[in-house]
Amino acid sequence: MGRRAGSKVRINNREFQLGKESAENIALLSAMLLEENGLAIYILPARLLAEEGSFRKKIQENGLAISAVMDLPDRIFSPVMSMTGSIVALRRGAQGDIFFGKLTRQEEQIDELVENYFSGTVGDTSFQGLSLPKEEIGSLATWEYRRAVALAGDKLGYTVVGLGTIVENIEVGRKGRNYQSSHSSRSLYVPLIGSGPVVHDISLTTAQLHLYTKIDINVRSSSAEYVAGYLNSNIGVSLRNSHLTGATIQRLNRASISRIPVMLPPKEIQKQIISTNASLLAQREFVLGLENNLNDFARSLWFEGSNPQAVINDVASMSDRISDVLRPEVYGGIDRWIEKLPYPLAAILRTWRSLSENDMAQKVSHLLDFFEATAQVSFLVLMSATISNEAVLDKIGSKFHDEISARLDRPTYGTWTSGIGLLAKPIRDLLGSKDSHRVISTMFADTTRALPEMLCNKSYLDVLNKQQERRNLWKGHGGSPSIPELKERHEELLGELQRLRQSMHSGWSGVDLVQAHGAKRRGRIHDTEVSVLMGSNPLFMREDAQLHESLDTTQLYLISKDRLYVRELLPLIALDYHPVPLKNTFYFYNRSDAEGIRVIAYQTSERSEDTWQSSEIREALNLLHGIGRTGSSA
Repeated sequence: MGRRAGSKVRINNREFQLGKESAENIALLSAMLLEENGLAIYILPARLLAEEGSFRKKIQENGLAISAVMDLPDRIFSPVMSMTGSIVALRRGAQGDIFFGKLTRQEEQIDELVENYFSGTVGDTSFQGLSLPKEEIGSLATWEYRRAVALAGDKLGYTVVGLGTIVENIEVGRKGRNYQSSHSSRSLYVPLIGSGPVVHDISLTTAQLHLYTKIDINVRSSSAEYVAGYLNSNIGVSLRNSHLTGATIQRLNRASISRIPVMLPPKEIQKQIISTNASLLAQREFVLGLENNLNDFARSLWFEGSNPQAVINDVASMSDRISDVLRPEVYGGIDRWIEKLPYPLAAILRTWRSLSENDMAQKVSHLLDFFEATAQVSFLVLMSATISNEAVLDKIGSKFHDEISARLDRPTYGTWTSGIGLLAKPIRDLLGSKDSHRVISTMFADTTRALPEMLCNKSYLDVLNKQQERRNLWKGHGGSPSIPELKERHEELLGELQRLRQSMHSGWSGVDLVQAHGAKRRGRIHDTEVSVLMGSNPLFMREDAQLHESLDTTQLYLISKDRLYVRELLPLIALDYHPVPLKNTFYFYNRSDAEGIRVIAYQTSERSEDTWQSSEIREALNLLHGIGRTGSSA
């Protein structure tokens, strides 16, 4: 522009002061030259649309509107820069709904998206173009969360409405405001800043009252208890966070609170949900009481000079009672969790569950195998995501080459956990970045972010590392352990399995592991038949997925639940289909040597090893060996 920030320019007899951001200045000032039916096209950084700041405000103040936003493919500017960007179309007029789309590198898809924009056609996916409500401008994350709630509502047959439609009054907190006199059973209190708990009892507020917004629920539609519970759920917290506004201190306001989508089952089911949630809270208190008893026993046994034999007897008696009553429920919870895992992991645990208590050595072995397999799958997902993003890959390249690459021909449990620790760091940094939602969704095929958050959770890696240490310790002792020793080891591993389950949380809830069987081209859509490889049932569910890219039938993929994102996985695990479906078996890469590629199956009652001549695995290993090597590119 030839002007410094702070200097003034005159356009059409109007004077403007240049801001600090050149992209904002150029876009805004040049758009002021638009004629009545003109259209201005720009490539802008994602941050200008993600923040409810001066750029969006000035657009509206000067009679302009955003007509379309088309997200560019990741790494489109690499290696010059790593920023995410969008093609943005501006026109004159009041702001209406926005045409939103995602551009790929496929020419046919680009042509279709642009054609749909100019013809006013809206498709079924963002690759064809969608109509984004004007309230969601700049917040794809908000829109995707709203869409997830809408899809869930359709599936369950529940109504989904904006929170503002079921309230009688909203009082936004401000200094000096006290809600004591106006509180009623219809009231709930939402924190304006952060993701603290929503409460319906004013005495439970954890901060000053002016930092809450008071909402009175219309009792004909719902209740304060139900809406508070919904807003405190995982999806509720995500929805609240995605509706925060403000360029500096992000907070909720009256408008953004009103737009939060709420899923409303029939009132009778709402009451049942409230009652069940209260029961869950009561059970947590019960478990806390048991934990306090155990802590008391530990103090008495070691520190308080009590009679050790009396404590030993008390603990034995309590353990027997707990085991008889609670052990079936503990295993029931594990069984339900198994069905939420990818088949390569779920199948190992299903075999473990099927083994007799008299076969304790095999049960211990299968649990140790499960932890190692989990580490390998975690590394595989992180690695596949990382090589898809050059900017992230550059951050680990040399360290990966120095610390991991040479170990991949004969990897150990420690190779996978070391790799997870290295790969997780830049992903963790990216998760903390304000403009990362689209990048993360593309890398992991997960719009919920649950999978990368799980894989980068330090407590998750801690559990995996601990089992590596435990296995090495047990192997180092040599000899055959006695039956009592095996039972003790099994109980230790069962406790670690519960800790892993806790750290996993809902990590696999936003994606499916799939393998394709073929596709039919329909225009620019690939109608693809896939097997969904989730849960422990080897009779895999098949479905027809409408995708914007073709899938290799020899590869495994992660696909987002809404089927908008796809991530190809490195072929370090593979499914060996059997003529008898019940014998479908996953094999894990074990090592590479002169004889071929050694693979191992953990899900069989006893380990099954094989040697493959797999060019796909060798190519993947060559790719990984090349990362960070001087003069080479992955």
